[in-house]
Amino acid sequence: MQNDETTTVNAQQHWGGAADRHGPVRPGSVENVSTGVDFANFLTSAAGCAAKADQQITFGPLANKTFGDPDFTVSATASSGLPASFTASGQCTVSGNLVHITGAGSCAITASQGGDSNYNPAPDVTQTFTVAKAPTITAVSSSANPSTLGQNVTFTATVTSSAGTPTGTVQFVIDGSNFGGPVTLSNGTAQTSTASLTVAGSPHSVSATYSGDANFFGSAGSLPGGQTVNAPTPTPTPTPSPTATPTPTPCVPGSGNAVDGIGTIAVSGGQASFDFHVEHSRRFPRQIIGFCAFNDPASGIGFGNRKVTSLRINGNHAHFTGTVRIGRRMRVFTVDVDDCPDTFTIRIGSYFASGALTSGDIVLHN
Repeated sequence: MQNDETTTVNAQQHWGGAADRHGPVRPGSVENVSTGVDFANFLTSAAGCAAKADQQITFGPLANKTFGDPDFTVSATASSGLPASFTASGQCTVSGNLVHITGAGSCAITASQGGDSNYNPAPDVTQTFTVAKAPTITAVSSSANPSTLGQNVTFTATVTSSAGTPTGTVQFVIDGSNFGGPVTLSNGTAQTSTASLTVAGSPHSVSATYSGDANFFGSAGSLPGGQTVNAPTPTPTPTPSPTATPTPTPCVPGSGNAVDGIGTIAVSGGQASFDFHVEHSRRFPRQIIGFCAFNDPASGIGFGNRKVTSLRINGNHAHFTGTVRIGRRMRVFTVDVDDCPDTFTIRIGSYFASGALTSGDIVLHN
């Protein structure tokens, strides 16, 4: 007998004894009742109908992400056709089916379906994915480049990322060595200052290394071209105002073993300054004693006191040479001067400057 058929059961009382007695079954009777009906084929669910069906959730793997990626949607289907809901744990949140990444690390999204009057709750299905740190870019800038010897210079490291504003620290490095300790970023920037950079070794390499943090990878950057430090421009010797027209003095060439000079000459774009003193050692005639300094701000060529390696004087003309670092290479500089009239000429590789003095003096003497 099937459960979708209607069956009427007439239950009659059967009394035991010598003679059977039949009659209706009274309510509350505890007597044995024989109906002749097999109830084994009837379903016995609480509602008197079929039991709830099971259901399964299909929820595929999720791709790995990077911190700063835009929000994305997830989808899952239940075999019952009922809608699935989502919960999140780890470095993410979910609203409806829209997932938002909150940090680097891992994220777990769980799909659930609670069932209804016809279906049991489905087993939860969880998918986990990794959230990588976001990349960064570190750039270094200078408050004054080139700078003058003794001038205070501030270096700024700026750390940026499309995913937001990084936190953490920056270590500045000058000429290959750590400069001070790590500096904490403020709104993505860190600064350090110094007035101790020298003309020697210019340009100086300046770089910054960002440490990274929980959500951002570290990075490094350097100051393009390095920090150039020029020697200060010597103060020209003031020319007193004449009180009377002097009587011209004949130009008398010198013939000694020493030459001094300080002053400026006109060059393209401005003035170039020089300062030198060169002589033969009286005790050791072949030994050269002296230095030369030169600065042409317009061209960016300049150096502080550099040792002179040779000296030759002929009449009112002197010629001396030395070596100096320009950029990353050692260069030979040659200087030719006259003290009658005063002229100054310098050559450093392809650089050349020459002219009569606009201020100062050149002297050849014994």
